[in-house]
Amino acid sequence: MSAWVQLDIKWSSFLEQPTQADYEVGINGVVAAKVTADDSTGLQHVVSFNIRHPWFCEGLELEPSDVDIKWDDRTTVDYELSQRANSKHETLFDEIRSVFAARDLGEFSELINFCLISPGEYLRSNLRKLKYLGPIRVVPDRTYQPSKSPDESRWSTGLAAWDWINDASLSQVDELNKWLTWETRLNTGYRVDVKRYKELDVDGMAMSALSQGEDFLDNYEMIRQEIEALPEKKRLLLRQEKDFLDVAPQDVGIGISQVIPVVVAALAQKSGIAAIEQPELHIHPAVQVALGDLFIQQTNDEAGFSRQFLIETHSEHLLLRLLRRIRQSSEGQVAEELKLSPDRVAVYYVESSSQGTVLKHLRINEEGRFDDRWPRGFFEEREKEYFGDLEDLSEEIGRMFD
Repeated sequence: MSAWVQLDIKWSSFLEQPTQADYEVGINGVVAAKVTADDSTGLQHVVSFNIRHPWFCEGLELEPSDVDIKWDDRTTVDYELSQRANSKHETLFDEIRSVFAARDLGEFSELINFCLISPGEYLRSNLRKLKYLGPIRVVPDRTYQPSKSPDESRWSTGLAAWDWINDASLSQVDELNKWLTWETRLNTGYRVDVKRYKELDVDGMAMSALSQGEDFLDNYEMIRQEIEALPEKKRLLLRQEKDFLDVAPQDVGIGISQVIPVVVAALAQKSGIAAIEQPELHIHPAVQVALGDLFIQQTNDEAGFSRQFLIETHSEHLLLRLLRRIRQSSEGQVAEELKLSPDRVAVYYVESSSQGTVLKHLRINEEGRFDDRWPRGFFEEREKEYFGDLEDLSEEIGRMFD
């Protein structure tokens, strides 16, 4: 009926890096197995199985604290009774021991692997689909070279987005440029262009023929073979729509270099979760609202993909676009690819409190409005700046009727 896999990550002072601290698998509200790391090193792990679970011991009515089987790193099996040792527990222990003794060891081993390993492998495969794009994306420098093999860690800095562009097909680059240039989309004024070229050796036959004006027909075949043998190289450029001027990513405003990795991450995410921090960084409000349409369209499963976006943002404009599309969808006034319903959006307000960091879920209705009051202003700040404080507004209204 229900299941979960839980990973706890902690900082290891011994390794000076994050490590997996606990790994837990549960079925139907009951923990079935757990792996716990040594707090001091994070290297030694103890595996515990809850043998009261039906997976391991069908038909036995056991309390959660009765018995555990614990395997250490040497795979030694210990049967540990509860601290409350009495005749009841001893009898229970004998019964459990007899049940396991009667089972085929290979079958039981397969059961353990299925219980502990398979859920972890499933979790790992889904985590590998996750893309994390950090809040400040790195602009590739003039010596930038794309990664020779896919490297998911480069997404955190945004460099993997430029790697993706270098390896993208013409149709993929075309889709990226539609989002960057169309007036109904981001309309940034820039498009991406991947130049493919070869470098000629100044001492080679082809260059000699060009510089000395030799008859190409006499040496055509040798020149052709020399050029074909040269490696193809790529150069990524941005072209301004207004004057068709090609510029390097380092030579444009910071906004365009920050938003391109966001668009690429959204387009490249075929399934799973894309976690993006501050997609609105350094871009115009009109582009911020258009990002809302990008995320909506990419989560519509017309192409059979399953995508989710985890967005950390301070952009009121982005949220307003999502609310607007919800309202338009309920009224039937929006295109199919931009339809959005409240059950497909979860908004959480994160703030500090005396108890630690608190996440407050803000419900949204079909009219595209929040059912819950937004904590500590935010949207109200705009109205306060426009109309002034309530006291000032009351005084102004009073003066109008004096």
